[in-house]
This record gives sequence, structure tokens and C-alpha cells, in this order.
Amino acid sequence: MINQWLENIASPGSDNYYALLKVTPEKKHAIKIILALFDIFITMPFVLSDDEIVRAKLRWWKEELIKTQQHHASHPLSIALEPIMEKYQLNYNALLQSISAIEERVQNSQFPDEQSLRDFYTYTYGIRERMIAKILFPEAKKYSEAIHHLAYCLGLIDNLKHIRQRAAKTYVFFTDEEARELGVDKNLLLTIKMSEPLRKLFQCHIDKAHEH
Repeated sequence: MINQWLENIASPGSDNYYALLKVTPEKKHAIKIILALFDIFITMPFVLSDDEIVRAKLRWWKEELIKTQQHHASHPLSIALEPIMEKYQLNYNALLQSISAIEERVQNSQFPDEQSLRDFYTYTYGIRERMIAKILFPEAKKYSEAIHHLAYCLGLIDNLKHIRQRAAKTYVFFTDEEARELGVDKNLLLTIKMSEPLRKLFQCHIDKAHEH
């Protein structure tokens, strides 16, 4: 079962596949585990239609990671994760922070301001990218600022992708201020019917990603 997750996360032709081509097999395996785990966390609100189920699954993963830290993992991914966390001295609390950030977004899917949007990406994509950097480079701490910029960029891009793929969900992850300034109707956001203001909002986030 674990092999299926790892194949899906870096299937031939995907971005992850090409990004990992020159990585040693041992580190490639470790990075795939991290990617697969965060893929579950980050996409869960978009994949599942019931918020209560999302909350229950996120709570379960929190408990599972605490058990993994105590050497009592039960899920195939967390069993595979345990030696990686130890070998590369990765932080379980950081993983728990990521889940907490996603739980908060399920509770309130709108961001009141730009800083809250940045904070969310820092505690999700940022933690993921810092873990990957630590696996790849012992001196990864030097690049923490660049990793934060990268995380923000990846978050913006992923957000647009999820909106296009799962238009029925209400997790739009734009700030209220942006929606007001560009005249975006919240009802249009829920149906994702393209309009000029919504096109501008998409372009605004694409431009931010390019800038970073």
C-alpha cells in the first residue's frame, strides 16, 4: 500500500518526478514520504465534502503522529515516516502545527488579511519545504527566508489549482480585502463562474507567485 502512495506522489511525468530525478534513492524515498503525508493534510478540505469528517480525520492524524513519536504508529505512512524523522532530525511538533493550521482554515475558510494568508502557507507549505530542505541539505537553515517565499508561491499556485478542480467547495483562500477591492461576488466564488473581477483575482495571485 505504501508503494502506491509513493508512486502516486511522484508518478512519471509529474513535477515531483522530475524534481527528484537526481536525488539519491534514500533521500528520494524520504522526500516522497513527506510529500505524501502533506498531500493528505493539505488536500483533505478540498477532497472531502463534509467538514465534520475533515475535522475527525485531522484529529486522527494528530493522534497518530503523537503515537508515531512514541513508536506506536499504525498507519503505513506514519510507520514509514518514523525512521525518517529520526534519521534527519525532523520535528513532530512542526507536523502537528501544520494540521492545526488546516483545522483553523476548516473552521474559517476566509482570510481577513494578507498576513493571515502568509501565516497559513508558512505553517503548511513552509513546514513541508523546510523538512525537504533538511533532508537534502545539512545547511538548510541558511535558506529559511527563501523557503518562506517559495512556500507562499507554492500555496498561491496550489490554491488556484484546487479551485479549478473542485469548484463546488467553499475553500477559496483569498483575503476578504482582495475580494472587496476587485469587486468579486462571493456567490461567484462558490460557483466559480468566471467573470472579469474573478479573472483579475486569479491574475493577482498568479502575479504574486511570479514575484516570489
